[in-house]
Amino acid sequence: MRAHIVVLGAFSVAALATLTKIPEVFHAARPEPVSAGKRTLAPATFYRLDSRLLVSAAREIPPEATYGVIAGDRVPSRFVRIAEQTLVAYWLLPRRRIDAHSSDWIISIGGDLRSLGLRYTRVVRVGQGSELAEVRR
Repeated sequence: MRAHIVVLGAFSVAALATLTKIPEVFHAARPEPVSAGKRTLAPATFYRLDSRLLVSAAREIPPEATYGVIAGDRVPSRFVRIAEQTLVAYWLLPRRRIDAHSSDWIISIGGDLRSLGLRYTRVVRVGQGSELAEVRR
């Protein structure tokens, strides 16, 4: 009988300790609120694309303009390069991507703008080797 009382007492203490910790567990498991902007840019962050490039390009390049993309050697793999170009294309809709030599704007992801042999009205340095350049026509 005494053993039953000890087991029942231990069970009661464990249950009480568990019940007092439940609010803390639920509080710790609650996700932090994420803004709509951060959720939208999450794929870019995942592929380590500087999200400032996407935001700046959408702000600077007019919706009716065309753009070309050049990339440098800093892109670690073909898969990441395809992901970056896909994210840029999606983010900049309704703008159209065309050949860099025929476009109104150039988006450089670590590329060399001078290598195209074009002249630019203005160049916007975004950071981490990324630039936007308006082509002089």
